[in-house]
Amino acid sequence: MKKTLFLAALATCCMFNNSCIIASAIAQNEHLAGKSMDPAIAANAQQPNSWYEYLPEYAPGLCLKTTKTITWQDPHMYVGYWKGYAISEPDTVVMEARGYTFILYSGYQWDGNSMGHTMPEHLMPSLRHDALYHALKEQAYVLDREAIDQAYQTDCKENGVPLDAFTYRLIRLFGGSFNDAGMHGTLTVKHTPNAPKKEDTPKPPAKTITIQ
Repeated sequence: MKKTLFLAALATCCMFNNSCIIASAIAQNEHLAGKSMDPAIAANAQQPNSWYEYLPEYAPGLCLKTTKTITWQDPHMYVGYWKGYAISEPDTVVMEARGYTFILYSGYQWDGNSMGHTMPEHLMPSLRHDALYHALKEQAYVLDREAIDQAYQTDCKENGVPLDAFTYRLIRLFGGSFNDAGMHGTLTVKHTPNAPKKEDTPKPPAKTITIQ
C-alpha cells in the first residue's frame, strides 16, 4: 500500500509539476527523484532587493531563505493572535498572527515545493503554506489545515500555477502527516492574552501581500 501511494504521488509530480507538501509523509522525509528548482529562482535571488536568498548548498531541502519581512492580509484566512519564537533564540520572533494578518519575519527558510519542479511562481504560495503548517504543527491550534490548503490552492491559481484536482486531493490526504520542511520542534507558539475574538476582528477589504 505504501509503495502504491509513493508511486501515485511521484507520478502526479512528474505529470503536473506542482505539489507542495506530499513527499515527506510518503517517503519518510527522503527527497524524491524529480525535486528541482527552476534556474530562474537562483538568478532572481541575485537581483538587487530580492525578497529571498537561494542557498544551493542546502538544495533540495531548506535552500530558500527570506531576506525581508512579508505580511499577508487575507479576509478569507483567520490566523488568530499569537507569536512564534525560535526555540534556539527565545527572544527572536519568527512569525506572528494578528487576526486576518500573518507576518513572517526575515530569515525564514523553506524548501519551495516539497516534490516536483519549483517555479518562481510557486515561491510565495509555498512559503505561506509551509509557514502556516509549521505554526500548526507547533500547536497554533486556531489554524485549520483545510483552510491552509485552500489558501495554498488559491495562491497558486492567482500566481498562474493552478493545482490540478488530483494533486490537491493528495495534499488534502497526506499533508497533515508531516511538517512543512522538517522544522517541527523549532518554534514556540505563545498566544496573545486577552486577544479579540474572531467575530470582533475586522476583515481587510482584500488580500494584500507586503514585502518590507
